[in-house]
Amino acid sequence: MVQKILYGGNMSVLLPPESVDVSELRQIPDNQEVFAHSFTEQSIIIEILELIPEEDEEAVRLVYSPGDISQNLLIYLLGRTSKKSDIITMQIKQKSKSAFCLHGQQYVSKFNETSKHTLNLWMGLIRLPQYQSDIIVTFNDPQEERYVQQSLSFEFVF
Repeated sequence: MVQKILYGGNMSVLLPPESVDVSELRQIPDNQEVFAHSFTEQSIIIEILELIPEEDEEAVRLVYSPGDISQNLLIYLLGRTSKKSDIITMQIKQKSKSAFCLHGQQYVSKFNETSKHTLNLWMGLIRLPQYQSDIIVTFNDPQEERYVQQSLSFEFVF
Protein backbone atom coordinates (compact mmCIF):
# COMPACT_ATOMS: atom_id res chain seq x y z
CA MET A 1 0.00 0.00 0.00
CA VAL A 2 1.10 3.53 -0.77
CA GLN A 3 0.13 6.52 1.36
CA LYS A 4 -1.34 9.41 -0.64
CA ILE A 5 -1.50 12.82 1.02
CA LEU A 6 -4.80 14.62 0.47
CA TYR A 7 -5.85 18.24 0.81
CA GLY A 8 -2.42 19.63 1.67
CA GLY A 9 -1.65 17.04 4.33
CA ASN A 10 -4.86 17.27 6.36
CA MET A 11 -5.84 13.72 5.44
CA SER A 12 -4.22 10.71 3.82
CA VAL A 13 -5.36 7.47 2.25
CA LEU A 14 -3.56 4.15 1.74
CA LEU A 15 -3.99 2.79 -1.79
CA PRO A 16 -2.45 -0.01 -3.86
CA PRO A 17 0.61 1.05 -5.88
CA GLU A 18 -1.39 0.49 -9.10
CA SER A 19 -3.67 3.41 -8.22
CA VAL A 20 -3.52 6.45 -10.46
CA ASP A 21 -4.26 10.02 -9.38
CA VAL A 22 -6.96 11.00 -11.89
CA SER A 23 -6.05 14.70 -11.50
CA GLU A 24 -2.91 13.88 -13.51
CA LEU A 25 -5.18 12.85 -16.43
CA ARG A 26 -7.98 15.41 -16.29
CA GLN A 27 -9.17 18.39 -14.29
CA ILE A 28 -10.76 17.56 -10.92
CA PRO A 29 -12.57 20.11 -8.69
CA ASP A 30 -10.48 21.41 -5.77
CA ASN A 31 -12.79 19.81 -3.21
CA GLN A 32 -12.30 16.31 -4.72
CA GLU A 33 -9.55 13.70 -4.79
CA VAL A 34 -10.06 10.89 -7.33
CA PHE A 35 -8.01 7.72 -7.73
CA ALA A 36 -8.50 4.82 -10.14
CA HIS A 37 -6.93 1.37 -10.17
CA SER A 38 -5.02 0.91 -13.41
CA PHE A 39 -6.15 -2.73 -13.91
CA THR A 40 -9.59 -3.15 -12.33
CA GLU A 41 -11.33 0.13 -13.25
CA GLN A 42 -12.23 0.52 -9.57
CA SER A 43 -12.20 4.11 -8.39
CA ILE A 44 -12.52 6.12 -5.22
CA ILE A 45 -13.73 9.71 -4.99
CA ILE A 46 -13.22 11.74 -1.81
CA GLU A 47 -15.12 15.04 -1.55
CA ILE A 48 -15.14 17.70 1.14
CA LEU A 49 -18.40 19.65 1.23
CA GLU A 50 -19.92 22.34 3.40
CA LEU A 51 -21.76 20.77 6.34
CA ILE A 52 -25.29 19.72 5.42
CA PRO A 53 -27.44 21.50 8.04
CA GLU A 54 -30.00 18.68 8.36
CA GLU A 55 -29.79 16.03 11.09
CA ASP A 56 -27.84 12.84 10.32
CA GLU A 57 -30.56 10.64 8.81
CA GLU A 58 -31.90 13.42 6.59
CA ALA A 59 -28.35 14.37 5.55
CA VAL A 60 -27.77 10.74 4.51
CA ARG A 61 -30.88 10.83 2.33
CA LEU A 62 -29.79 14.11 0.71
CA VAL A 63 -26.28 12.85 -0.03
CA TYR A 64 -27.45 9.54 -1.46
CA SER A 65 -30.21 10.85 -3.68
CA PRO A 66 -28.57 13.15 -6.24
CA GLY A 67 -30.57 13.69 -9.43
CA ASP A 68 -27.83 12.47 -11.75
CA ILE A 69 -27.78 8.89 -10.42
CA SER A 70 -29.94 6.36 -12.21
CA GLN A 71 -33.38 5.71 -10.73
CA ASN A 72 -32.58 2.04 -9.99
CA LEU A 73 -29.66 2.97 -7.79
CA LEU A 74 -31.55 5.82 -6.18
CA ILE A 75 -34.41 3.55 -5.12
CA TYR A 76 -32.03 0.96 -3.72
CA LEU A 77 -30.06 3.50 -1.70
CA LEU A 78 -33.16 5.24 -0.38
CA GLY A 79 -34.49 1.85 0.64
CA ARG A 80 -31.28 1.21 2.55
CA THR A 81 -31.67 4.48 4.45
CA SER A 82 -35.37 4.20 5.18
CA LYS A 83 -34.83 2.26 8.42
CA LYS A 84 -32.35 3.24 11.10
CA SER A 85 -31.16 -0.38 11.39
CA ASP A 86 -30.03 -0.28 7.75
CA ILE A 87 -27.60 2.58 8.35
CA ILE A 88 -24.15 1.46 9.47
CA THR A 89 -22.78 3.96 11.97
CA MET A 90 -19.12 4.18 12.93
CA GLN A 91 -16.75 6.58 14.65
CA ILE A 92 -13.67 7.75 12.76
CA LYS A 93 -10.91 8.08 15.40
CA GLN A 94 -13.07 10.39 17.53
CA LYS A 95 -12.83 13.22 14.97
CA SER A 96 -16.23 12.56 13.46
CA LYS A 97 -19.59 13.15 15.09
CA SER A 98 -20.91 10.26 13.02
CA ALA A 99 -20.33 8.37 9.80
CA PHE A 100 -22.60 6.35 7.55
CA CYS A 101 -21.96 3.77 4.84
CA LEU A 102 -24.37 2.51 2.21
CA HIS A 103 -24.11 0.04 -0.64
CA GLY A 104 -25.96 0.07 -3.93
CA GLN A 105 -25.79 -1.67 -7.27
CA GLN A 106 -26.16 -0.07 -10.67
CA TYR A 107 -26.45 -1.64 -14.12
CA VAL A 108 -24.71 0.54 -16.68
CA SER A 109 -23.70 0.37 -20.33
CA LYS A 110 -20.14 1.37 -21.07
CA PHE A 111 -19.30 3.55 -24.03
CA ASN A 112 -21.44 2.41 -27.01
CA GLU A 113 -22.18 -1.08 -25.68
CA THR A 114 -25.75 -2.36 -25.43
CA SER A 115 -25.05 -4.89 -22.68
CA LYS A 116 -25.34 -3.83 -19.05
CA HIS A 117 -22.50 -4.20 -16.56
CA THR A 118 -22.93 -4.49 -12.80
CA LEU A 119 -21.36 -1.71 -10.76
CA ASN A 120 -21.24 -2.01 -6.98
CA LEU A 121 -21.27 1.42 -5.40
CA TRP A 122 -20.19 2.06 -1.82
CA MET A 123 -20.82 5.52 -0.41
CA GLY A 124 -19.77 6.96 2.92
CA LEU A 125 -20.72 10.18 4.67
CA ILE A 126 -18.40 11.38 7.44
CA ARG A 127 -19.84 14.27 9.46
CA LEU A 128 -17.38 16.84 10.85
CA PRO A 129 -19.50 19.64 12.35
CA GLN A 130 -16.53 21.04 14.30
CA TYR A 131 -15.05 21.94 10.88
CA GLN A 132 -18.41 22.82 9.29
CA SER A 133 -17.74 20.02 6.76
CA ASP A 134 -18.95 16.68 5.51
CA ILE A 135 -16.70 14.22 3.71
CA ILE A 136 -18.28 12.00 1.08
CA VAL A 137 -16.39 8.91 -0.07
CA THR A 138 -17.61 7.01 -3.14
CA PHE A 139 -16.06 3.68 -4.14
CA ASN A 140 -17.01 2.34 -7.60
CA ASP A 141 -16.43 -1.39 -8.02
CA PRO A 142 -17.21 -2.82 -11.49
CA GLN A 143 -18.18 -6.50 -11.29
CA GLU A 144 -16.73 -7.89 -14.49
CA GLU A 145 -15.31 -11.40 -14.70
CA ARG A 146 -11.84 -10.19 -15.66
CA TYR A 147 -11.59 -8.20 -12.40
CA VAL A 148 -12.58 -10.91 -9.94
CA GLN A 149 -8.98 -11.76 -9.01
CA GLN A 150 -7.96 -8.17 -8.22
CA SER A 151 -9.36 -5.57 -5.89
CA LEU A 152 -8.69 -2.12 -4.55
CA SER A 153 -8.60 -1.74 -0.81
CA PHE A 154 -8.12 1.54 1.00
CA GLU A 155 -7.78 2.95 4.48
CA PHE A 156 -8.17 6.53 5.71
CA VAL A 157 -5.80 8.16 8.16
CA PHE A 158 -6.90 11.38 9.91
